[in-house]
Amino acid sequence: MVYYFAWQPDALPVLPEDWQKYLSPQRLEKALAYKNEKDKIASVYAFLLLRYALYKEYGITEMPDIYTDENGKPQEKNGRYHFNISHCATGVACAVDTTCIGVDVQDFRPIRNNVLPKVCSENEQALLLQCSTPEKLFAAFWAGKEAYGKYTGEGIGYAMNEKSFCADGVLPSVAFEGNCMVQTDMHENFALSVCSGFEMQMQEIKERDLQLFLHLL
Repeated sequence: MVYYFAWQPDALPVLPEDWQKYLSPQRLEKALAYKNEKDKIASVYAFLLLRYALYKEYGITEMPDIYTDENGKPQEKNGRYHFNISHCATGVACAVDTTCIGVDVQDFRPIRNNVLPKVCSENEQALLLQCSTPEKLFAAFWAGKEAYGKYTGEGIGYAMNEKSFCADGVLPSVAFEGNCMVQTDMHENFALSVCSGFEMQMQEIKERDLQLFLHLL
């Protein structure tokens, strides 16, 4: 399952009272390291969403025991489940499953010309030129490629411009690559992609859902 929590650019969610106690020491250190308040809030809510997802899927309420593997991908130490989280300026997403998974969210931002050929294939670049909202389509391209990189463990170190998961530019999209599939959808302020071995459902979570859940911990 993929869970996501979104907010408006000018209306950041408020951090829960005593929010630090709901984070692992590693996540707390990471959140506090952000200089930008928006990034800190997104980092906190990404981890809270992970804890929410683990409770909903597996009934787990204890603090996740997580390490970072040699590729920099977070993993659960006992191998009971796989997860991946992502955050941007207007939302967070978390995917959990019993097998490998990757998820990514991308804001709609202006496209940098020096980045475009590194990320997009020639066909994707042509689609962007024809599109009335190229920032949105580019976010969808990027999210799909990053979700795939998280799934494989390569991150963004592979030739992103040689992969295409939304070849016709129509969203939502589903694309198959080897033994996995990449699903991409467009939301109000960001694109969301998940890469897994099979189709995943996406569910929006509201701030109140998270607040009620925290009372269980």
